[in-house]
Amino acid sequence: MRRHNSLHGILVSLVTPFTDDRLRQDLLTENIRKLNATPIEGYLVLGGNGEYMSLSDHEQTRVVATVAANRADKLLIGGVACESVQTAVAACCRMAESGADLVRLMPPHYFARLITDEVLTRFYREVADAAPVPILMYNVPRLTGGVRISADTVRRLAEHPNIVGIKDSSGAGLYEFLAATRSIAGFQVLAGTADALFPAMMAGASGGDLSLANYLPHRACDLVRAVAVGELQRARELHDTLCILNRTISGSYGVPGVKAAMDILGFHGGEPRRPLQALAAEDRARIEALLQSRGAM
Repeated sequence: MRRHNSLHGILVSLVTPFTDDRLRQDLLTENIRKLNATPIEGYLVLGGNGEYMSLSDHEQTRVVATVAANRADKLLIGGVACESVQTAVAACCRMAESGADLVRLMPPHYFARLITDEVLTRFYREVADAAPVPILMYNVPRLTGGVRISADTVRRLAEHPNIVGIKDSSGAGLYEFLAATRSIAGFQVLAGTADALFPAMMAGASGGDLSLANYLPHRACDLVRAVAVGELQRARELHDTLCILNRTISGSYGVPGVKAAMDILGFHGGEPRRPLQALAAEDRARIEALLQSRGAM
């Protein structure tokens, strides 16, 4: 059952489990069924945490279809990262055919020096014109060769009827995006990290798409609820805890750290796909001790 395309609350930046480099759809299905029982709003598949760059087109389609078949009433966003309008539109069509409600589209960045505001505006408009599902933009300069979507570009693109929001993982652009689009009905701004979730929501963001929600979905949702009902002291306490966990687990160890935390807390992180390596025993023990010290176990 597809939900209305409204970007609120907590979205899980979903990992893709592997065993010996083999895609584990069975473990992915078990994760989805466990996460369905939490208050999360939906899933973003084939993002960085989903190791999309290590999956074939066929595997990407299988991942989206697996989540679509098991997501109950949760929102499903498919990640797309393409360098041309033509390939991006084709990928959006594949995502829609596989069951995605929206597509999160990274900006082109291989020729970063040539990607001006005008180029970005034309790219997103042309893809949105042809895409069969709404588009969520993504600002993440550290992964796009320094390509940054400016607030002015976001303001212009927010007027497009098939562009519904932007996810910001830069830490710097989010507040500019909120200010630039506050008067545009239906356009949403999402925090891309747990560190930014609380201040972003206080400034008007609608929620966050978080790697931390793979292993602590209830805590992330509790923070959103605390802000919504005005329990700001509770929200600050949750923020402090989530920041410490996120900066160590994801910040220090990346995807292997997120997967280790999932395994420790009863989900199926599985192994990362090579050349990434699973955490060493001492690093895994450090994460487990941190989770225990922060009351997550």
